[in-house]
Amino acid sequence: MPPASATSILIDRRYFWDGTENLSDPFKLRRLLEYASFPDMLTIPWELVVREIGNVDLERLRTSENRRRFLAYLLPHVPTSGSWLEATRRMIAAPHR
Repeated sequence: MPPASATSILIDRRYFWDGTENLSDPFKLRRLLEYASFPDMLTIPWELVVREIGNVDLERLRTSENRRRFLAYLLPHVPTSGSWLEATRRMIAAPHR
């Protein structure tokens, strides 16, 4: 993971009010997916998302149904995309049931 100083969202006190020491990467990602504002969520380092999204149970996230649905639609495009923007574009272009 990139150093925390390079990616301030990973140390942002709004989302890590209890500190960041000894927190696993899956926990950090889950916390950010649950509590970060939508614009802030899109600043989560993509490498972290790609590596850890498989360890997050989207159905159990403490967040809105809309956010869970967004993440569920995005999930199939994460492994083949290089960024939030690319994954979102692929999600939008994909046929939906």
